[in-house]
Parts: sequence; C-alpha cells; structure tokens
Amino acid sequence: MAINISNNKFRIPLFICVISSPILLGFLITRFGVNVPFWDEWFTPGDLFNKIHSSGHISFPDLIAQHNESRKVFPKLLFLAVASLTHWDTRYQMAIFFNGMFDLNQSFLYRS
Repeated sequence: MAINISNNKFRIPLFICVISSPILLGFLITRFGVNVPFWDEWFTPGDLFNKIHSSGHISFPDLIAQHNESRKVFPKLLFLAVASLTHWDTRYQMAIFFNGMFDLNQSFLYRS
C-alpha cells in the first residue's frame, strides 16, 4: 500500500524524519569533531603531504597510486585542495563533505 505524501497529515512527520538525521549529524560533527586524522587519513593524503613537503611537488603516478584496491584520483585532489586551504584541519573536511552529501540528498529528495 503506497502512502500518499501529498496529504498534509503525512507531510510534516515525513519532513521531520528527513531533516532530523542531517541536523543530528551536523551537531555531532560540530560538537565532537576533532582535528586528528583518523585511520587511513594518515596514508591517503598524509603520504602526499609528506612528499610535497620533502620534494616540493607530486607527480601524476602519486595521484593514481593504488589505495585499498582502487585508484581514487579525484578524492585525492579534493583532499589536497581542502587540506592546503585549511592546513589539514580535518574538521573542515568533515563539514565540507557533510554539506556535499546533504546537498546531494536534498537534490534527490526534491527531484522525486
């Protein structure tokens, strides 16, 4: 049985359910987010930062190097851009990726 969401009886509870999760996650990030790289963040962007600081540049093979059985070029570029702007403050990375996922979620929600 399909629920008719055009009915006002379901619209407000549905909106509360949809918006409560991002609000809670945003609160948790701002309240408990710490500026310490976690787990493989020491190796994914960390090795690139070490190479940049030791030799002054990185090469294309550094960007396409294998990581966890895949080659993630664009996330590495995004990590480098955000980290260079924020001096590798991981709280900014959490906030930026959270906002990106929230915007993507909202675009899918309003599209359907």
